[in-house]
Amino acid sequence: MKATLTFDLPEEREEFENYYRGPMAFLVLWHLDNWLRDRIKYDGRDELQPARDELRSLAEEYEISIS
Repeated sequence: MKATLTFDLPEEREEFENYYRGPMAFLVLWHLDNWLRDRIKYDGRDELQPARDELRSLAEEYEISIS
């Protein structure tokens, strides 16, 4: 399967940038989730659990799997 996205530049530059940087944004979320997990699991920082829960809830709401 192939998919092609077309943008009218420069008018749709912001939309293009969002799609282009999407994979990098996913990696930021993934790394943050893992950082929070490690602080909670290995450093006993249980107070960070609500932040991790919220991050995962937002990701799920937008159908982003960071597991």
